[in-house]
Amino acid sequence: MTTSPQSQSSPSLIDAVPDSPCQSPPQFKVAYQGVPHANVPQGNGFDFLSVSWVEAVVCTSGTLSVTAHGNTVAGSSPILHVVLNGHQLASESFTRQRTVDIQIPQPGRLILAYLNDFYLADVRVALLNDVEFKGDQCSGFQISVSEATGGQWYPEARLATLVTQVPIVFEPCGQGLLSLNLTGRKGKGAFPRIRFSQNSHIKKELDTSDQAINVQIPLENSPLTVTLINPYGKTLEDRNLYVSDLSWRQKR
Repeated sequence: MTTSPQSQSSPSLIDAVPDSPCQSPPQFKVAYQGVPHANVPQGNGFDFLSVSWVEAVVCTSGTLSVTAHGNTVAGSSPILHVVLNGHQLASESFTRQRTVDIQIPQPGRLILAYLNDFYLADVRVALLNDVEFKGDQCSGFQISVSEATGGQWYPEARLATLVTQVPIVFEPCGQGLLSLNLTGRKGKGAFPRIRFSQNSHIKKELDTSDQAINVQIPLENSPLTVTLINPYGKTLEDRNLYVSDLSWRQKR
């Protein structure tokens, strides 16, 4: 299971000072995303798909109308926080679509933040830990973990993760020996199965477990692909907030 509740490491809503001038009506833009694609602009609104916020610099006092809806997950609905110059003006919960009017009393930096994200999924994940390459005449290597793999490469920890069938590509500096510890996380009751291939030949194929398996593979001077051949992922719960319209009425 993969759970992503409310982020605890988001930067402060009052840390940054906008460098853009005020605009009337205010023009909102994505200012922070906890993960890539956490916030997607849609027409005159935004889809808040994970922890994120948008901001604008308002020139005068006025009324901000927000039309939004969301889905209740784990007993809680998505909440939109409205913050002006570091002070919270409103905290609105949304399930069915509705429109709320929020009074903005003065000019300044206006933030609309979604912080109580929740995500639960059943996903197979392969982990390649302590990745090391000892070449006959060199010891360098590169690892390409594209966004399509669903995983990441953490150089300091020498750890790579793999979620989809799109392979990780390991490029040694020459001939030598690749060594790593392989573990997996179950999805739908089964552990990931991993295939190591080089020059169109399968070098090794094995099932992972929650216990580390030491893998050592002699390599030629050519790319090695590491493929999860039985990927599985299913979203179980996903709390999102969909702001379909933002409109502004300046105070007269």
